[in-house]
Amino acid sequence: MSFIELHPAAWTPFRLCPPPARKGTRQEAQRVMREHGISYSDAKSMLSCRDAAEVWVNSRYHVHVIRDAENGFGVPVTWLSIRRHDKLPIHDWRDMQRIKNELLGPEIEAIEVYPAESRLVDTANQFHLWALPEGIPVPVGWTRRQVDENGNVGDRSVGQRAIEREAAK
Repeated sequence: MSFIELHPAAWTPFRLCPPPARKGTRQEAQRVMREHGISYSDAKSMLSCRDAAEVWVNSRYHVHVIRDAENGFGVPVTWLSIRRHDKLPIHDWRDMQRIKNELLGPEIEAIEVYPAESRLVDTANQFHLWALPEGIPVPVGWTRRQVDENGNVGDRSVGQRAIEREAAK
């Protein structure tokens, strides 16, 4: 399947959606309990987190941004919960990087976690990035930039595509 088939709509800038008209209700918490097999307390916590989120959308993605997200580790993080509008799997690294850059800034570092099975959450084609405060690097990874922006890989055949530009206005 080609890149165009996977991403039919041209990339547009993200726009902030208005906050929800009402907060999570008792009935909604009960529905979440049933759907996810979780306690009422966990369902209320989940809805509270959702209600605190900024919701950003563009032509392809729907992103919840939760700033200073509670993470149980005592580190202030910004949590991005990302899904495609068509609810298909994402895993286009350049799209994830672009989302992070557009919503948080190009010098913020974020990670995606592949957790121990005992901490696994896998209920939807929704992907998550956790971003550290600006100036705090993730303590693993490359130390310098090396990017093929034009899809030219020289003698190596790794199949990198050119970086997509924003749709004309």
